[in-house]
Parts: sequence; C-alpha cells; structure tokens
Amino acid sequence: MSRPETSTPPDDLVHLAETGNADAQCDLGRWYAENLPETPYARMWFRRAADQGLPRALHNMGVLAARAEDNELAIEWFRKAVAADWLNSIFPLGKLLQESGDMQDALEIYNQGIVRGCADSMHAMSELILDNEISRLYENAHDWCERAVAEGHLGAHMQLARMYHEGLGVQPDPRQAVSLWLRAAWQGHRGAQLMIGMACDVGRVLKEDRVAAMRFLSASAAHGYDAAEACLSSVERKLTREERARFEADPILGTRPDSEASTNAPPSHLLWAAEAGDVESQNYVGVWYSNNQPDTAQAVMWFSRAADQGDGNAFHSLGVEAFNSGDMPLATEWYKKAIAAGVRDSLYNLGWILNENGETAKALELFQQGAERNCPSSQCALGRHAFYERTPESYKKARYWDEKAAMQGVADSQARLGTIYHEGLGVEPNEEEAIHWWQQAARQGHHIALYKMGVARHKGIGIAKDLLAAMLFLRASAAHGNEDAKNYLPQVEAELTPDEKLELEA
Repeated sequence: MSRPETSTPPDDLVHLAETGNADAQCDLGRWYAENLPETPYARMWFRRAADQGLPRALHNMGVLAARAEDNELAIEWFRKAVAADWLNSIFPLGKLLQESGDMQDALEIYNQGIVRGCADSMHAMSELILDNEISRLYENAHDWCERAVAEGHLGAHMQLARMYHEGLGVQPDPRQAVSLWLRAAWQGHRGAQLMIGMACDVGRVLKEDRVAAMRFLSASAAHGYDAAEACLSSVERKLTREERARFEADPILGTRPDSEASTNAPPSHLLWAAEAGDVESQNYVGVWYSNNQPDTAQAVMWFSRAADQGDGNAFHSLGVEAFNSGDMPLATEWYKKAIAAGVRDSLYNLGWILNENGETAKALELFQQGAERNCPSSQCALGRHAFYERTPESYKKARYWDEKAAMQGVADSQARLGTIYHEGLGVEPNEEEAIHWWQQAARQGHHIALYKMGVARHKGIGIAKDLLAAMLFLRASAAHGNEDAKNYLPQVEAELTPDEKLELEA
C-alpha cells in the first residue's frame, strides 16, 4: 500500500491492520477519515473490517455512502450494522428510510431504537407524531421526549417545549415550555434562543428584559436564523439609551452557561434566569445556596419564589429545609403540599416523620405509595419493616422490596439482602448472592456489610479465605463504630503470621 509521505498513521496500527485485525483496520480507516479524508484509504480499510463483519465498520461504510449521497447503499450498510447490533446505526437508517418514503419500515426501525434507549429515535418518532397530529399517540410522544431530554437531546427539548406551549397531550404550561427553551438556548439551539428572546421582549413567563432579549436574539441571528434577525430589529428600535449601552458592553451574558463554576456564587446564567422568574433555575439556585452556604436564608428565599409559582419540587425542598432546622410541623406542611403536587420523594420524607411519631400505619401507607412509584428510600423502608416482622412471609416481602432498592444502590437494602441470602430467610441460602450484596454495600462504607465481609473473608464463607482482606474490612467497620467488628478483630489478629502483620502495617 502506498501511503502519503507528509502525514502517516502510526506504524504499529498499520502493521496490525495489515495482519487482518478488524478493529485495527477500522481504527486505521478512522485515522484516514479524520486526517486525510480526500484519499481512498478510509473507505478501503473500513471495507476490509466490514467484510469481517465488524459492526462499527459496517456503520462507517454507511456513513461514507450517506455522505456521498448514495442513500440506497447507505441503507444497505446501516441495515447490516443494525443486524449486527450496532445501536448508533438505528437512527440514521430510520432517517434515510423516512426520507425515501418507506415510512412503515422507518417506524419499525425507530421503535427498535426506542426499545434500546436511543434518544435520536425517541425524538424522531415524537416529531412524526406531532407533525402529523396523531393525537392518540401524544402521551407516547411526551414520554419519549422526556426520556430523550434526560439524555440531553436538544431536539427533544424543543419538542417537549412545543407540547407544553401548545397543550399537545398535556395541559398548557408556559413555565415548563420556557424552562426547556432556556436549557436548549444555553446549549446553542437557535430556535430556543429565538423563543427566549421573544419571551424576554414581551415579559411572557420571564420578566420583561429587552437587554436579555437582544442577547438571545443576537445569538440566534448569528446562527443564521432569519426570524431572529427580524425580531432583533424590532427589539432594537425599542431600546433606551441606557439599555443599548448595557447591551453593547456585554452582548452575550445570559445566553450561555459560565465557562467555570464558582464556589462563591451560583452560575450567573442560572442566577439571571432565576431572577427573571424561571422556576427550574430558582430551584437550582436554592439548591446551590443550600449546599454551599451555612446560612439557609438565601436557599429558602429562592425555594419560596419557586413555591409561589406552585412548583412541587420547591415545596419538597422547603420541607427539607424545615426538617433540617427541626421544625417538623412546617416540614409536614410542605411535604403534604409536595405530595399533592405529585412529588414522589416527599412520600418517604413525610412517612419517616409519621413513623417517628408512632403513626406506623400511616407511614407504611405512604411508603407503599412511594415504593410503587419506584422511590428507593420507600422501597428500603418497606423492606426494613417487613424484615423485622420476622415471619416467613414477611421475609419474602422484605426481599422483594429490598431487591428493588438494592438495584438502585441503597446500601441498607444491599446489606439486608446479603443477610437474607446468607441466613436463608424466606429463600434458599445462597452464599454467592450474600457476598455479592454485602460487597455492594461495603463499597459504600456500610458498617454492617463491612463487618459481614470481614467475617466471610476470615472464614472463607462464599469467598476465598484471606486474613489480610478480613482485617481491612473489619478495621473499616470498626472505624464506623461497629462493636461486633471491634470485638472480632483480636480473633483474626491472633491468626496472622509475622509477615502478614508486617504487610498489613506497610
């Protein structure tokens, strides 16, 4: 193979590719695609890897064909990549099928992507539903958009904002729409920047602020958006001399996140949005002050501003602030408001207060509601209550709820599951499962799990015997105040050889 003399790929990569290694061939193709795209070598090496069935090489062949506008060939390659379980090929395949008019096939491909959590597929399917006004599927579109937004998909931000703005399948909610537009605008979405600029101009949801309007509209116009250019001219004509001076002095503040986080103040773009009336930003700023300032007055102020707009998350946060200050009646009041607004985690928090007050039945009812909504704290609470009922049936119930909480990383449930499997409580004893869950909890510093792992390592129960490992687990548990670990340590220490003692102290 003849290679350019001025720029060459790493020799070891070339050698490995020439021996037939498919991954190396694909990596070499990528090197040429990024460094010498005008040469035929990228296609050649991708093709060699694709001929060996390498999924990402099949995908790359599809990308090259699509760039060459050979859509039929691109579809063929993307189909092969999808058949080889390459997730990234699902969306481009669906898009090409959609553009070619093969709508049924496109929908089937998008569905495959949705099942596998592909945000692009969720957005594409939602867009089809909204653009074609398929109202019976608006609920699905809303769910898919929310999931894609959680993955940071900008297009999904816009689709979900549209649903709240126009009331498509949901109650119209201008506040939600503006929050979504804001987040997309800060990430450079020109359409979102236009919408926020217009909102600032007329004072819709956000307070009227023509300087901010100019900043957002200028950013949108800079992306070549003609509609923003027209709005920009309209707003500019209304500027006072003082507003014009402020804009010219700082034309971009408020349109993008700070480049560096500060420990002295919340990010300026979020503080601006909070002051402008955006509920989500008010909550964020409240959380920032709660986490970074010893005086909670600022946090309470911002949560209260969001609460004044009826935001459930703010109700919950005010409940937490009241709880932390020891005002249980006020915390109870806020948690009840948050529950009425649909905040899941408040079910556990209020349940905890009721349980401490001896109202166990009411607490369990709230824990049950939270657990059914997949709240890990509520699931753990149900597991703990069932465990200490100590009947064969209650142990089964404990295992059911603790497994759900343990899968979400709750250390208490993980440690309790280990005990359930170790002792065979409502289930056949299984030392491997016990060790698995104790290890999970021990990694989070759970003192009981650390003690159990120390004993298991000492005795070789479900895991290889290792006195040094046992000592480390037991010392960690004892450092957390576990009395059983403190009492057990001398027994293990007595069995250590002189060399093991030296290694332990090294």
